[in-house]
Amino acid sequence: MRTLLISRDAKLKKIAEKNFPEVIHANERELGTRSFEQNKFDLVIVDLAISRQDGLDLVSVIRSHNRSVPVMALTEDSSVQNVIFSLDSGADNCVSRPFDPKILVAKIKAMLRRVKNKRGAELVYGPIRLDPVTHKVWRDGKEIELTQIEYKLLLYFVEHAEMTVTRPDISSTVWEHELDSFTNIIDVYVNYLRKKVDKDADTKLIHTLRGVGYIFSLSGPQ
Repeated sequence: MRTLLISRDAKLKKIAEKNFPEVIHANERELGTRSFEQNKFDLVIVDLAISRQDGLDLVSVIRSHNRSVPVMALTEDSSVQNVIFSLDSGADNCVSRPFDPKILVAKIKAMLRRVKNKRGAELVYGPIRLDPVTHKVWRDGKEIELTQIEYKLLLYFVEHAEMTVTRPDISSTVWEHELDSFTNIIDVYVNYLRKKVDKDADTKLIHTLRGVGYIFSLSGPQ
């Protein structure tokens, strides 16, 4: 297993080297980009402290080249908007400082397990088809462009079709941990997804159960 760490934090470098077999370290965006282009990685950790914009741009570049490599973003700004920026750039997860090293490593390993388990046959529900390898999605044969988090959310909905799911269910699975005060992030992404999946469609698939959560269903709430 090979990990790319883009960070100027010496302590983070030690944490990565202690917990992951092979770590290639880059302390700036340009070096990180070259390392990613020249090597194959199983995990990428991007510390946005190198420069928030450089970090977000790097995540976008990584995601444009590889749709499936797990990407963890670290940020010093825990605001809802910053977390959304990180996820929209292509990160699978975002952890805010200060963090417990053991919890960070546990979250990264959970992310790796999830990615490994999701690589399999295509999933189909009604007009929706998902390819777990390429992360491509189609509705009625027409491809839908989704961000990484939108794809993960749709995958969760498809895997739990016809079942009521709560916000804690979604946060602990899609984000691998409870989002605490940021549960409105879930509502934001459900709305993003709804606009792309259900837009102009006669049959809506994503339904809100007020005070409860959501249900992904062809027939809607019963």
